[in-house]
Amino acid sequence: MTANTIEKHPATTGNMSRPGSKTLMASAIGTVLEWYDFAIYGYLAALISHQFFPSTDYFASLILSYSVFALGYFIRPIGAIFFGSFGDKYGRKRTLIITIILMTLSTFLIGVLPTYSSIGLLAPIALVLLRMLQGFSAGGEFGGAVALVYESSAKNKGFLCAFICTSSCVGILCSSLVMNIVLGIFSPHAFAQYAWRIPFLLSIVTGIVAIYLRLKVVESTEFLQAQATGKLIKRPMAEIVKNHKSTLINLIGLYTICSVSIYLLFVFMPSYLATTFGMNFKVSSGTSTIAMLVLTLFIPFYGWLSDRIHGLYLMAISASIVICVSYPLYRLLGNASTVSLMTIQITFAIIIAAYHGSVIRVILSQLPVQIRYTAYSFGYNLSYSLFGGTAPLIALALMKKTNNTAAPSFYLIFSAVVSLLFVALALKKLKKSNRKLTPQPVTGEFA
Repeated sequence: MTANTIEKHPATTGNMSRPGSKTLMASAIGTVLEWYDFAIYGYLAALISHQFFPSTDYFASLILSYSVFALGYFIRPIGAIFFGSFGDKYGRKRTLIITIILMTLSTFLIGVLPTYSSIGLLAPIALVLLRMLQGFSAGGEFGGAVALVYESSAKNKGFLCAFICTSSCVGILCSSLVMNIVLGIFSPHAFAQYAWRIPFLLSIVTGIVAIYLRLKVVESTEFLQAQATGKLIKRPMAEIVKNHKSTLINLIGLYTICSVSIYLLFVFMPSYLATTFGMNFKVSSGTSTIAMLVLTLFIPFYGWLSDRIHGLYLMAISASIVICVSYPLYRLLGNASTVSLMTIQITFAIIIAAYHGSVIRVILSQLPVQIRYTAYSFGYNLSYSLFGGTAPLIALALMKKTNNTAAPSFYLIFSAVVSLLFVALALKKLKKSNRKLTPQPVTGEFA
């Protein structure tokens, strides 16, 4: 397959309708836990940095703490290859059971981890190892969840995929809500001493529920058909490298704005507002929670819309608006009242939701079942590792280099430009192929 061809896949056959409620909820709840786990550390990095990386230089301590945050992302593509290949060979269900167990354990253990003052250098080392285990298992989570739902349905694929995407927002939202509750109950001193552990420990509850639901899930219809007809392959990643390189590059490019926007606009925003403008952390965390709730509500709407209007159009509009409004809105943050701050963040949420709600179906529809789990997981996680996991570090570096508090918007604009270019290329290839841009293509959308 080359960059100038359109990949064509056989039309899906068999008895596929809407996925059962168990399949949908089991897929969604694991995604909730994945993003809860990662967002909790993102929210707490600035507040607990001195617990594991004590330093007389607060900025240096903060950089180390966010470096561990980024490390969890760098390991995700490795987990994506491992679990994606396992899932493409042996099934989505059993793979998703393994990933949820590992994510639950690693997050819970961070909650009981002794600090630097108790065990010295072993504390940051253990934190790094647990973050690596988190990232490794998370690498196989989201790709498997969306593949399972996509392959178990014949209609409303855009809406159903967007529902799983919404689950990631729910995970971030839950982490923000838990943070606000804990901060409201405990004093700053108590929070710094021990209460910061509570959000990590609570992950055990969601994890147990997710494991139970996944044990009850039925394997995807499309995977079972491929298995029955002998279409599965032994080395999915080798097949991707050999015949689907351009598809993988497109996937990474299309996801650039997703990875950057989630962390700059929602996860990193409370710490950014608190450390840059001295804003009350409870206020900044609260407004971010409301913005995330708006994002959560709008993503399914845009997913539903992508079943009627081709998702690439919605993605192009969203990325274009982000390019135009990011810098002006960031400039307003410094002197914003609580109401103004909330308005700015909600505006960002509504704009970026159109992209997040459309992109999953656009990408999954171009991947054959034999490599779908691996290709999607690897491309998705590599994009988040390169652009999302490093977002806080790049934002801090840009602010220090330019002495401009709105500098994080430069990175957001960059990501929107990159993704818009890939959207434009995808639209151009489709038009060249003389194919109508229907909202529900059965074969691959672009290569």
